[in-house]
Parts: sequence; structure tokens; C-alpha cells
Amino acid sequence: MKQSTILEDDILRQVKENRMKTAKEMIRKFESSGDKVSEELLMLIAEFLFKVNRKTDLGWTLQELGSRGSVENLLLLKSKGIDTGNDIVSKNIFSAYVVR
Repeated sequence: MKQSTILEDDILRQVKENRMKTAKEMIRKFESSGDKVSEELLMLIAEFLFKVNRKTDLGWTLQELGSRGSVENLLLLKSKGIDTGNDIVSKNIFSAYVVR
């Protein structure tokens, strides 16, 4: 198993155990080394946060996808009805297009 896969599994576990601050710190630390967590991980985090109604953290996750230019994944989340309630997905889709 690759080191990044182990780390991503640990990040997802932190999110599910309601330790979002720790998960964000892990992501920032990992990405400061020049690597990026996968967009798939961010998608899993977004879907989980939507299920448990943690909209502030969901907004952060959607913003992360937007800053990476992840138009397709944001459109997929929108098609599943995943949003914070103030159409933040559409705003981040626009941001993702700009980043590209």
C-alpha cells in the first residue's frame, strides 16, 4: 500500500470521527511536501459531511475541489444534490473553471 493511500485512509477516518481540524492539518502538512491528496478523497469527505449535515466543513471541502480545478467532480456532487444550501457548489464550479 502506498504511503499516500495510508495517509488518505487516516484522513478519512479523522473526518468520520468528527476531527475535521486534525484532518485539515494532515492535508495541509501532506500538501506542503509538494504532493496532493486525491480528489477522490475530497469527494468521499464531501459525501460524508453532507450525510451528517456538517455544512461548514462541507463548504471548505467544496472550496478545496474548486481551487484544484475539479469541475467534473463538483458537477457530480451537484448532480447528487450535495451542497451547503446556499449554492456554494455553483460558485466553486466557476472557481474551478477559472483555475483551469
